[in-house]
Amino acid sequence: MHSVRLIIIEPAGTPDRNLLAKNIKDLEQREFTVLHTPMRPETGWVYASGPAADRNKALSDALGDDGSDFVLAARGGYGASDLLPLMDWDHLRTLRPKCLVGLSDITALQVALFTRLGWRGLHAVMPGGSLWCPGSDYTEHLLGLLGHGLPWREALPIEAVTADGEGRSVEGTLLGGCLAVLTSLIGTSYLPPSLDGIILFIEDTNENPGRKIRTKTRDD
Repeated sequence: MHSVRLIIIEPAGTPDRNLLAKNIKDLEQREFTVLHTPMRPETGWVYASGPAADRNKALSDALGDDGSDFVLAARGGYGASDLLPLMDWDHLRTLRPKCLVGLSDITALQVALFTRLGWRGLHAVMPGGSLWCPGSDYTEHLLGLLGHGLPWREALPIEAVTADGEGRSVEGTLLGGCLAVLTSLIGTSYLPPSLDGIILFIEDTNENPGRKIRTKTRDD
């Protein structure tokens, strides 16, 4: 496998440092080139990995890196949506598209990048979180995709069951993630104005109804 350059950033919550270091070492042993700089913690605010301005700069630098195809979020948690009004969308529009990998709170960034720029994201496990398990089917499949670099194409068969019990094929743009995050983007320019042609997927488990149906009606 040729060496693929991966940039790991911390745009949301603080990752498990020991776990992240262990997984970075595993990635390097698999011949990935990994770039990662930890965030400087924000005094008195424990919910995000660092100040929003610092997290936004790390994201911008990673998206603008010419030597990489993939930007991996270390973990989700909280704080990704704080970056949306700070991002230089005019500048990003001039760059070569990148694939942002993550889930949970990273949904806000992935959906905004798709809506504003048409960039594809990859909803997948993150190296600073507990779901990243080397040797598991989903982690190994992800690493296989990352190892080939961009562009790649994957066909995802989805079976739909009709009232008569017969399946039919479905085609569309797969978009979604954390529903509690998606609903917070309603009424903003970071969510597509229409879901026509969209196959919506959601990741939420054990979430309360209040957070799922919360709405926002304007850009911040």
